[in-house]
Amino acid sequence: MKTAYQVGDAFECDGGLIAITYSNNSIDTVSLCKAEISEVLTDIVGPQSVTISYLGLSTTFTIVVSKSEETPNYTPPIKDGVYQLSTVEDLFWFLTQVNNGNNKLNVVLTQDIVVNQNCLDRITTLTKAGNMESALIVWQPIGTIDYPFEGTFNGQGHSISGLYINDKAQDNVGLFGIISEDAVVKNVGLEDSYIIGNENVGSICGNNQGTIANCYNTSIVKGSQNVGAISGSVTKDAVVVNSYSVGKATTTDGEEQGISGVASENVKNCYYLTEKTDNTDEQAKTATEFKSGEVLKALVEGAKTLSAESNNNENFVLEVFDLDTELPGVAEIEDPNNPDNPSTPVLEVSSNSVRIWSFDKTVYIENAESEIHIITLSGTTVCRLNPESSRIEIKLSKTGIYIVKTGKTSQKVVIQ
Repeated sequence: MKTAYQVGDAFECDGGLIAITYSNNSIDTVSLCKAEISEVLTDIVGPQSVTISYLGLSTTFTIVVSKSEETPNYTPPIKDGVYQLSTVEDLFWFLTQVNNGNNKLNVVLTQDIVVNQNCLDRITTLTKAGNMESALIVWQPIGTIDYPFEGTFNGQGHSISGLYINDKAQDNVGLFGIISEDAVVKNVGLEDSYIIGNENVGSICGNNQGTIANCYNTSIVKGSQNVGAISGSVTKDAVVVNSYSVGKATTTDGEEQGISGVASENVKNCYYLTEKTDNTDEQAKTATEFKSGEVLKALVEGAKTLSAESNNNENFVLEVFDLDTELPGVAEIEDPNNPDNPSTPVLEVSSNSVRIWSFDKTVYIENAESEIHIITLSGTTVCRLNPESSRIEIKLSKTGIYIVKTGKTSQKVVIQ
């Protein structure tokens, strides 16, 4: 099904199928064209979520709209054959390329990328309001059954945050859906993300058939089977090394999960935060062990050992962390053994931070730093005002994707 469009293109439902699973486990498929489809705005550049409804059920997927003069010629910057990703648009370009068959790309991140700002905090607010889908850009995992990712993805120590996937029927869910035996994903963190799927669910990758190295997770991950804090499924010859999680990975019935959802001897030098006091898994570490620096030291020393054992394999060298640097996300862990010096829990946002989100046709801004600007993705200003209170509500009449800016903070919002 077509997911990449130029400005002005008509939306195409041909080729899309809906799978319906009944209570007796029988499955029917029907054409997407028979479903009710939310308004698709191909006159607005950027990624947008499309909601489909059928028989009282609904789900979402993402399309990407580019300027006609940018497509098909537009690509992110490229250096020595490696694509340089620095923006949300670059990330969605990469996703679209891989999932449409150009799946052997080599890419690097040149800076942190935020898809949905304050994602976990906004989910808490929006759940109470009754609708998350209208306010959050939905992520589609990179790599499919037909086109698994086969290249090298090097985060260079940067993070991707604010991914939102909430589909309990979807398999192979994470930043990456499926990576092949030749693929490498390394040196990247997934932060402030909400990853919910069915089978093979992980923060970095749902179905890992290749190499995951030097990665971390501070997000929520949940699924029914093969659920891992870093990788959901790890096949026989796949590896996960030098990685950790201070996020939360559970099955749908609340059972805590480790680094991988499948026991594997190829998960090496990896650690995850446990809430269990009686956890005997050697990879499970308490908040105290993370905050003391014990896990950081173990990661660095373990990486040296792995690198030596693997003939100095460059993918096993711990590039992201060193002994003088605190592990990302650890400072936010609440340490129950140190009540005199509590830290902020992982999912909370400090009271003085800027918060921007949308619900229905209203944009909400809390603790604005300075004058508020709301612009379209094409650069047209639709609203400009000075905040007169700590919480501002702005109603927009036209649906679409907008960028809200105040001071050094900017956030993309969806109005449907």
